[in-house]
Amino acid sequence: MLEIKGLCKSYENYGKSGRLEVLDHIDMTVGDEEFVSIIGPSGCGKSTIFNLLCGIEGKSEGTVLVGKSPAKPSDFSYMPQTDLLMDWKRVWENIALPLKLRGVSKAEAKARVLGQSALYGLSGFENAWPSELSGGMRQRAAFFRTMLSSGKIMLLDEPFAALDALNRERMQEWLMEVLANEKRTIVLITHSVDEAVFLSDRVYVLSDRPAKVKCAITIGLPRPRRRKLLTTPEFNDLKAVLLSNLI
Repeated sequence: MLEIKGLCKSYENYGKSGRLEVLDHIDMTVGDEEFVSIIGPSGCGKSTIFNLLCGIEGKSEGTVLVGKSPAKPSDFSYMPQTDLLMDWKRVWENIALPLKLRGVSKAEAKARVLGQSALYGLSGFENAWPSELSGGMRQRAAFFRTMLSSGKIMLLDEPFAALDALNRERMQEWLMEVLANEKRTIVLITHSVDEAVFLSDRVYVLSDRPAKVKCAITIGLPRPRRRKLLTTPEFNDLKAVLLSNLI
């Protein structure tokens, strides 16, 4: 589905040094309906990869293919770290925004949101204002909006980072339930090794900046996954391998 070859990014005329190298020949692949996570030290360039894929920034070098064609920003649905809900619009209106941008009528867009809101834990809150939602509900609304975007590949940048530990665990289990019903190709950025192992089919570990791929670890744990998995020897063995490569 997604192939990244030799992706580089640097910034010229940056501060006193004059040049900042961020990404150094990143190679990655993501299969159809695969869940891949990217972990690495803070500031190593993980979010920069997403910015390059979405066309927010231009790459310095490298190629990105979706299938056999050069990638386009429209190939990706991007959920950033903050939910970016618009406080002056109802919850359903925020969620329906990708549909409206594609020319779907207001009535049809609302019907689609209302028809699927229970799956996202938002039934009964469609007409609420974003300020009336909990942090977890805001993230579910943002994820729902991302799912309605037209991109083939979902990019999730630390979607649960702002939540407390308990809600973060609940959101991870909820995400597993949603993806069991709606298959998607997903790339996740996270700082949590536990989260990467629990959610992913494979995990890429990046080095310090300028980031290189240190390793790619296959997570061969069976699905569906539940929290009790976190205490198993198999889970902890995979966690230890990832931690050893992060140090």
